[in-house]
Amino acid sequence: MRGPSVRLKYDVRRRWKCPQCGAERLVPATETTVRCTCSGSSSQTNTAVQMKLIEPQRYVRATPPPLDLVMTEADCDPEPESTPVVQAESVSIEVTEIEITEVVTEIIEENEARAQES
Repeated sequence: MRGPSVRLKYDVRRRWKCPQCGAERLVPATETTVRCTCSGSSSQTNTAVQMKLIEPQRYVRATPPPLDLVMTEADCDPEPESTPVVQAESVSIEVTEIEITEVVTEIIEENEARAQES
């Protein structure tokens, strides 16, 4: 359950001070001008003294540096320059047609034997 702690935790009221009598008032942030009815103002003309806003200096964040949105070919290079290049020797193998036929027939026979078992 939410209680009054949230309301009291963050005080969003502004502090105003009268330049003549020195009285201070806390007013909601919706008020833009505040008048003081102190004894310093003349009661005959019915004018009130304008209070001045007292507000601490607000913290201003430093602007972040701009993003680098430009890419160069060096950024996209898939191969690092430090990779050594190794050349392999070519190897040739001679296989006769008879050897290939023998291997294929063995595979066919094994598959037929498995098919009969299941």
